[in-house]
Amino acid sequence: MTPVQLDQRTARLIVQRAMQILSYSVNVMNAQGVIIASGDPQRVNQRHEGAVLALTENRIVEIDEATAATLKGVKPGINLPVIFRDTMVGVVGISGKPDEVRNYAELVRMAAELVLEQADLLEKSQWDRRYRDELVSQLISPEQQPQSVNSIAAYLGISPDKPRIALILALPAPDHERFHRLVEYIDNLKMDLLVSIRGINSLVVLKPVACDADFQPLSPVQKQLQALRRQLPDLLMYVGGFFHGHNGLHRSW
Repeated sequence: MTPVQLDQRTARLIVQRAMQILSYSVNVMNAQGVIIASGDPQRVNQRHEGAVLALTENRIVEIDEATAATLKGVKPGINLPVIFRDTMVGVVGISGKPDEVRNYAELVRMAAELVLEQADLLEKSQWDRRYRDELVSQLISPEQQPQSVNSIAAYLGISPDKPRIALILALPAPDHERFHRLVEYIDNLKMDLLVSIRGINSLVVLKPVACDADFQPLSPVQKQLQALRRQLPDLLMYVGGFFHGHNGLHRSW
């Protein structure tokens, strides 16, 4: 998974969030000191020497009128390094007289860190979804790649050898909003389900089956599906057979 970067999209969101609560222009500079988002669009892509100083010395840099006149691409204001996951990822700045904007400086930095935290969580969630999709595809494939299966399962904290059965859950008719809610609902069920989207209205679900030491179901599989059936009464549910062994999920699928 790639680390979160202070890219233009994230930077624009930081500017938007900060300027919703401040009457001052906010700038975001990347790790090279280049303005990548600003309340003043004409400043985007300019190198900000105050940000470079903040990055180089890892400190808050206050710039008054006199100092601004001696620096390139700089207006009076305060610039603060942004540290995320123990890495200096950029700088946020507030334009204005330092005495006027000083009280808002930490607030803007906190807003930047919050946006980065949200972006990081979203990135991880998207990667988790991709990995889960890939793991389901591998487990139901006739030609599994054990090394890949084990690697993805380890990342997700899932045992690839747990006995499971393949299901297809489908809406009676395509409905984008309802399907989106269904995916969210199933993701939040505390049933250790592996879920992959297939098509515009159906899901592949690999559901654990409670077994004894010899991998024989402790109760009929249909009975073990009753709780899921009760929670999803309006869906079409197609159930594969239960097979143990290397290609058991492929046979179930």
